[in-house]
Amino acid sequence: MKWRKPVFWVLAAFAAALLIALTFWAKRYYDYRYALEDHYYTVVPLDYDITPQWANDADGQPVERVIYYDLTCYNADGEARQLTGRVRVEMADPYLPGTYLCFSASKQHVIGQRILDESDVPAKAMAKIKETYVPISR
Repeated sequence: MKWRKPVFWVLAAFAAALLIALTFWAKRYYDYRYALEDHYYTVVPLDYDITPQWANDADGQPVERVIYYDLTCYNADGEARQLTGRVRVEMADPYLPGTYLCFSASKQHVIGQRILDESDVPAKAMAKIKETYVPISR
C-alpha cells in the first residue's frame, strides 16, 4: 500500500506537466494563426484582374463567388509581405484597381481588410508602393 502514494504523485506531476505543455502549445497556435502581427498596406494594381471565381467547399462543390487579391503589401516600416485577401461578390463590392487597402495579418494569414485613403498609408509603406505602382494619369 505504500507504493500507491508515490505513484499518485508521479501521475499528478505528469498530468500537470502535460497540461502546462498543452497550454503553451495552444497559446502558440492561437498567436500564430489569429493574433494580429501587423498592418500591411498596398494598392490594387491598374491591370489587376478582378473577375470573380467560384470558391469550392471541401467536396469540390462551388459555394460562392469571390475575388482573390494576391498582392505585395508593406508594413509601416516598409517591409514587404505577400498577402491574399478576398471579397465575396454577393456581400461586398470588389476593390477596384487604384484602391488603397490595409490588410490586418497574423503570422499565418489575413484576418481583416479594409479600404483606406491614400493619405492614411504610412510614409515608408507609401514609398515602397510608389516604386511599383503606376497611378492613373488625370
